[in-house]
Amino acid sequence: MLFLGPSDLAQSLGHSGNPDHPDVEQALRDIIGQVRGRCAISMASHDPMHPEAVTKWWTEGVHGFLVSSTHPLRQTFENLYAKVVTESSKH
Repeated sequence: MLFLGPSDLAQSLGHSGNPDHPDVEQALRDIIGQVRGRCAISMASHDPMHPEAVTKWWTEGVHGFLVSSTHPLRQTFENLYAKVVTESSKH
């Protein structure tokens, strides 16, 4: 399992306090691309993850998220599940 810490990576890349910086996101994508399919990937959240962020990183291959509150994450996955079910019923 690979555990990604966007805030820690941002600090290392000189973007302290800005884990959403384009350089950090690109570095995360590069790392994920190197290991996708070879190990499980989890990510810490710098704040309760927004639904858009979870969806974005889920599609990139991150399938585990560490958050301090499960409510935002639960709602995000319920919405994502509903979207998948709706899309599948169209086929």
